[in-house]
Amino acid sequence: MDKEMLFCFKTPIEHLYVKADAPEPVERDILIEVYLQDELRVDPGLLCNTHFILILDISGSMDDRIENCTTKLEAVIDAASHVIDGIKEDDLISIITFTNTDRVFCWAEPTASREKLKSRLNEIYNYPRGSTNLAPALRRVKEKLQSLENNKKDMATKMLVLTDGKIHDLETCESTAQDFHTSGIDMDTLGIGVDFYAEDMEKLTSGFMEKLETASQTKSVFERSLRTLQNTIATKVKVELDTTEGVEIRGIAKISPDIKLLPMNTKIISFENVDRNRRYAAVVRTLIDPAPIGEKAILNCTLSFDIPKKGIIDESIERMVAVHFTNDPDKYQEAPNGEVLHASAYYTIAMRAQEIQENNENMDLIMRNLKLIINRLKKIGDMETMARWEAVKDDYIQKGEFSLEEYNKVSVSKSKTSTAYSALPPPEIYHDEGEFDDELTW
Repeated sequence: MDKEMLFCFKTPIEHLYVKADAPEPVERDILIEVYLQDELRVDPGLLCNTHFILILDISGSMDDRIENCTTKLEAVIDAASHVIDGIKEDDLISIITFTNTDRVFCWAEPTASREKLKSRLNEIYNYPRGSTNLAPALRRVKEKLQSLENNKKDMATKMLVLTDGKIHDLETCESTAQDFHTSGIDMDTLGIGVDFYAEDMEKLTSGFMEKLETASQTKSVFERSLRTLQNTIATKVKVELDTTEGVEIRGIAKISPDIKLLPMNTKIISFENVDRNRRYAAVVRTLIDPAPIGEKAILNCTLSFDIPKKGIIDESIERMVAVHFTNDPDKYQEAPNGEVLHASAYYTIAMRAQEIQENNENMDLIMRNLKLIINRLKKIGDMETMARWEAVKDDYIQKGEFSLEEYNKVSVSKSKTSTAYSALPPPEIYHDEGEFDDELTW
């Protein structure tokens, strides 16, 4: 099959015009979109076998109640039990707990062990309890995955990390998480209760970050994380960027499946596992030096990926982004199309939300950024997301301070902002062998 028939790889999605011989460099946002072609999306035979890894906080504070008579740990263990039920034939599950030390409850267990694992879950209540030390658990998973990888190259792997407190040794955790992302392993992060630090969790995630407030929500989000993994067709998906002379990358923001500013000087956008129901996108903010009339290539983009069930490994598709230098004001003054405006707005949200998180005692800056985010969302017509951010602003005004709860709401609101953008419409064709499931809910 022609590799162009595997992925829709759009970059850019419109013609880019820049004023010729401008007096100073010009900033342009480049929208990059990646998603599977319909022919692949509808074929259930292409869905990957999966390895779902739960990394669960069992520190002493997990005995606090989340609602009614249910403790946070009880809610998490119940959710883990439902996830075990949802594991499909030939798939694997692992559960690692962490507190002062890490402990392997199970590793790479097949579905044949389902009932045995569920009957043993209550053993976790008797594990020693202490503080919130995630780093050893991440290192343990990294070591075990390296030993497993030779035999399981065709598997889509995802980690779901849950905590209710502040992570110790965050810098080490970030470094290890980056190793996972580089090797194509997804990581979703969850905070349960009111005392977790959303900003810390956001730094680790490559999928979504969510705040859990009830036992039923905990179960639902665990199941959703597994479900998106089970919809994986392509793995180790990334876009590598290479600029030409006179072009600078000022920043990159992933805007789907989550909104996240990437570290400065990054030139690789890692999407890891690609769910057949989702669109993956990023905005690359560039600064382009002046040039005379004519066309100039500014950015080479290389999409690389595996499609295990087709036996496709290390395939790649290249795109060259070019700008047109012109003296026609109708062209260089033309506003970007609606899709690019949306993407640029989400880039702005990522920047402004990060400023809020880094300056949570500066009331003027917080209010200015909240208003800017709300105005941008209103401008692009995203009223549902705008209402979510207005609620964050109203809470802040009412309480007169930015508490940990409001601080977390910023991260959660940012995480949810890209949901509608990331959801692909149902494919126009359907496969005879199975139903297509396009439900994407938050």
